Amino acid sequence: MGINGWAIESRVYAEDPSRNFLPSIGRLVYYRPPGDDEHVRVDTGVYEGGEVSMYYDPMIAKLITYGANREEAIAHMRLALDRFVIRGVSSNLSFLSALMEHPKFVSGNMSTNLIGEEYPDGFQPIGNPHSVPTIMISVAASMARHYRDRAARIAGQLDGYRRNVPHDWVVVMNDEQHPVSVKPVQGGFDVKYNGDSFAVRSDWQFGQHIFSGTINGEQIFVQVQRDKQNYHLSHGSSQADISIVTPRAAELLKYMPVKVPPDMSGYLLSPMPGLLVSLAVKEGDTVNEGEELAVLEAMKMENTLLAERDCVVTKINYAHRVTTLPWMTKSWSLSKNSGVARIRLGINAGNRSAGRRRSGREPARTCTSHHPDRVHALRPPCRRQCLAATTDAACRQFNPAGNYWCAGGRKIDLCRGFGQPRH
Repeated sequence: MGINGWAIESRVYAEDPSRNFLPSIGRLVYYRPPGDDEHVRVDTGVYEGGEVSMYYDPMIAKLITYGANREEAIAHMRLALDRFVIRGVSSNLSFLSALMEHPKFVSGNMSTNLIGEEYPDGFQPIGNPHSVPTIMISVAASMARHYRDRAARIAGQLDGYRRNVPHDWVVVMNDEQHPVSVKPVQGGFDVKYNGDSFAVRSDWQFGQHIFSGTINGEQIFVQVQRDKQNYHLSHGSSQADISIVTPRAAELLKYMPVKVPPDMSGYLLSPMPGLLVSLAVKEGDTVNEGEELAVLEAMKMENTLLAERDCVVTKINYAHRVTTLPWMTKSWSLSKNSGVARIRLGINAGNRSAGRRRSGREPARTCTSHHPDRVHALRPPCRRQCLAATTDAACRQFNPAGNYWCAGGRKIDLCRGFGQPRH
């Protein structure tokens, strides 16, 4: 068997590169991998609506691309990563795109210490300068004009007072203003920016997560999230929060007060949900900066939580071996009082704690047939699944009789009686 061409595999994980690659736990609200073709293959075992739990490795998929040579395989990988959409959990897609663009990786002149050498302070997709910022500006301006044109067609307008959408707008990106002119044409828009013209052609529709089209004939894929009049765009290794305003509104932006982010220096937050394995302190203890407070187990790893300042423990709300589920919020808050910092360990489970009613007619239940020392927190019947709180077992219905089975094949009798799903 001979060698024919070049292949590259990228492993997509539910982890946050901007937080030292910590795993991200939660539900896959939207999951759309690129389709398989002669150059792209996706090996995955997850699905939209599924959960990335605290019990297993956070791998989502293996993305493989093929080309006649290394450069072609990398080019296919860039496009495939741009078309890979994940919502609900953080992922390393932007970091993988950054590697595909990095000169050392493209040339192959690299070592296993590439991340430490090139990203000593961590990787931050927000604020990462785009190699071609005109792509973000042109796409955002075209989508905004598309929305404005639709809004201007509202019925019931009085003659002589119909809404006329102007051509001139200002794109605000990274606190910088970029004046543009956007004119609708057949199949898209013509955007003029900084003296250059960009022919944006696309059949993008409202609500789609990927803006697929061409700019001056070159194929692009830009991921889109719209929030009112603002847009969060992702392309390659860069992400940007963009707003499009009128020239007059842009002039007045300098008078808008800056919203100061809350001071979080007095808080020590748990990096992820998990199992509290041990507590190294008790109430009344004096803790020095850098001293161990607790050990959290998640994703088959133990994470040691350290004190970020000198403090005194005033209250502990946790017990040993407590499991925190993905919807629970765990935090260690520190505040100053007469020059002495206080640390409080608390949990906020909202209305999802076991034993509380989940809906108007479905109370919480427990399954103890084969796991007498475990508690299975049941979701509402429309979910039709039972998630183990402290084990890897998950009971899922897979037959029409309505019986639920443990992942190990053992029947759990108390997981019956959900009735028909309410959708």
